Amino acid sequence: MQQSGTACWCAGLVNHLFRQSWPCFRKTKRGGNPIQVRARIIANGELVFLRFTGRQTAEAAVSELQRMRSLPEYEVGMPELADLSGITGHNLNFDKMRLLAIAANTEGKESGRIKKIAVFAPDPALFGMARMFSTLSELEPGNARAAAFQTQSEALEFLGRPEAGFEEIPGYDLVPLA
Repeated sequence: MQQSGTACWCAGLVNHLFRQSWPCFRKTKRGGNPIQVRARIIANGELVFLRFTGRQTAEAAVSELQRMRSLPEYEVGMPELADLSGITGHNLNFDKMRLLAIAANTEGKESGRIKKIAVFAPDPALFGMARMFSTLSELEPGNARAAAFQTQSEALEFLGRPEAGFEEIPGYDLVPLA
């Protein structure tokens, strides 16, 4: 669906301010590397640590989360730490953030276990998107409780971790999801 001139202009302003992608800007250079997710399940399921890098899409993120959840060490309800500091661009909007919130809540509804998700997003625009994700996660039916943070220590504290920074986490060396 093509946007009207006024809507396109407004979208252009928002795009400029928040670096989001809009259908009327198909000719603009999207740039950035494709998404890569590195992960590690740490200390017998105490934490799932995910680092997203490159150009983020909701569809790729959902696919990578499903792949991570299929690992034999993964258990429903494990707390997750998502590091968005390496994202170079994204196509995320409200609908796509809702898709991610639904995916976060789909797993483990019947278990009754609360799943805590800490999203580290030091970039102001990504932090805003992470806050939207946390709000939408709370509104969707399910057990996910997400929160957005701009500092590593706050994200770790939300998950009940004693470390002050990510590099202090045992097994911090993340590997690409296979």
